Amino acid sequence: MTIRRPRKGLMHTCDLKIVNGKVCLEGGILEGGIAISSGKIVSVAKDVSLPSSAKTIDAHGSLILPGLIDPHVHMRDLELSYKEDYYSGTCSAAAGGFTTVLDMPNTRPPTNSPKRLLEKIPRAKEQGVVNVGFYADFPETSQEFESLSDLGIVGLKLNSIRPTSKIDVENDEILRWAFQESARRRLKVAIHAELKKTVDALISDLAKSGRNAARDFLYAHPPAAEVSCINRILRIAQGVDLDLYFCHISLPESVELLQQSKRNGKRIAIEVTPHHLTAGEELVDRFGTFALVAPPLRSRESAAALWRHYVDGKVDVVGSDHAPHSVAEKERSNVWDVPAGFPGLETTIHILLDRLARGQLTLNRILESCASKPAAIFGLTNKGSIGEGFDADVVVVDPKEDFRVDSSTFHTKARYSPFEGLVLKGKIERTIVEGNVVSENGEIMAKRGTGRVVCPVR
Repeated sequence: MTIRRPRKGLMHTCDLKIVNGKVCLEGGILEGGIAISSGKIVSVAKDVSLPSSAKTIDAHGSLILPGLIDPHVHMRDLELSYKEDYYSGTCSAAAGGFTTVLDMPNTRPPTNSPKRLLEKIPRAKEQGVVNVGFYADFPETSQEFESLSDLGIVGLKLNSIRPTSKIDVENDEILRWAFQESARRRLKVAIHAELKKTVDALISDLAKSGRNAARDFLYAHPPAAEVSCINRILRIAQGVDLDLYFCHISLPESVELLQQSKRNGKRIAIEVTPHHLTAGEELVDRFGTFALVAPPLRSRESAAALWRHYVDGKVDVVGSDHAPHSVAEKERSNVWDVPAGFPGLETTIHILLDRLARGQLTLNRILESCASKPAAIFGLTNKGSIGEGFDADVVVVDPKEDFRVDSSTFHTKARYSPFEGLVLKGKIERTIVEGNVVSENGEIMAKRGTGRVVCPVR
């Protein structure tokens, strides 16, 4: 994307400018700053060429990044607001450098109809401090597909092991019908790829034999369940003009399988998480049920191979899979009653920045996988890059300052992390949403309702 420079003779006083920074553009780094008016970036230039402003932020040489976009979060709310709500969840996002998050539909009640979606939208508008977009589960009728599209969902979600759709997603013919309805309206379909019958059978066998340790959860979610589910989805989608988005892929062989399907002409995007990229199953021995997630953490060797695929550009997007639960739920004595997932919004970018500091990752790869590609994949116009006319969603990062993972300081209600105690290089200093400073050095500065609901351009 070409960054347009401000035209001479059109300079004016702006609302806010950020100076003395390293502006991260798609073509490289510009030493200077940006000017913002009415929520938009109006100038990207050397400091001396920026207009005067009502307010100025000195970046002191820090990186100025486009606002990060997390395409995979569980904001909970409604009947699950004890786990998270739109205020606590978006505060967590702001502290982690995310200016836009896309909310999954497996809430209580699930978002599987236009009526259910309309219950969530006003809550996000009233409480959110960053921008929020919505997925929905598969509804029952063609008309509901149309209505959900009209309401601006970013896509439809298929949770293959814990489905909350109104249709029988285990039936191949019905699922193919849902794929066709989605394709007809250019609705992306996001997939949690684990084969339900495999996982359910293993859980049943393990439970009957009295196996109830945290490690047993890993055995119930084997690599074969992920690969088999991907093959099932690709088979059912054959011949359907559909955009598929594979969530939290945990295996290098899954990336290779999906890359082959891409080469064969299928429109596929691949998401990975920071925990599958950088952590191994030994964290389950250390943190027990607090480190359980679906799909589970894999071997160190698998994570290393997945990391290589990410670095090489074979993966499109990094998503946090922010999945908060209460401490009481994570401490249940029966592992089969423990919900999978842990918070990730406040650790994701710090984990990647640490790898950047170590020379194991490029800044361009971070910007692509956490900003520009999510914006392009989900049709979020004027987001994901820094340039004149783009929304003033910006993150200021000090790449040299240490960040210690201390869950007691998290803004999410789920104050625990399998990365607890890690000291990572690189820290979020400010998060700015459409020209409003919403987070500064971990403190939330914005009022509820600062963010807005975003819809894709299809």
